[in-house]
Amino acid sequence: RAVLLGLLPVLSGAVAGVAAVSLGFGVVHGVTLGFGTALIGEAVDYSIYLLTQSESTKGAGAMTVSETQSHWVAAFWPTIRIGVLTSVFGFASLLFSSFPGLAQLGLYAIAGLVTAALVTRFVLPSLLPPDLRVHDVSALGRSLHVWVERARPLRWFVLVLFVAACSVLV
Repeated sequence: RAVLLGLLPVLSGAVAGVAAVSLGFGVVHGVTLGFGTALIGEAVDYSIYLLTQSESTKGAGAMTVSETQSHWVAAFWPTIRIGVLTSVFGFASLLFSSFPGLAQLGLYAIAGLVTAALVTRFVLPSLLPPDLRVHDVSALGRSLHVWVERARPLRWFVLVLFVAACSVLV
């Protein structure tokens, strides 16, 4: 359920991005669709933030679902909002490009991110089931860290392979 809920803002953003570009330009370039969807992939972070923070506030006391939602909006929405605004201002510079693909990309990303943020803010909290639990994967992270540490001596081998590949290319 968490994965499906996490995808909802991104899918909504992709649909809104395509609609905005189609309305604004009459046609959506394939490059715009590909890069734009990759760019609004950051919207997955919005739902992940909502899910993890909602989970952490459940243990804070006996809050009802609406109290948990209100707490999340008051405490954590400003963080997402500032991230969205930062991205929107960055992508707004693309709107003034004389290259239509970049202008489309800017519009797609802005419409997609704003839609994803609004879905995260207004729709997703009401869809969260009260029994939703985010699984603790810290044990997996610790075991992966052990493997990363074991692989550390292999970095010299990778460097030798890189130098050999560059030599072949030269």
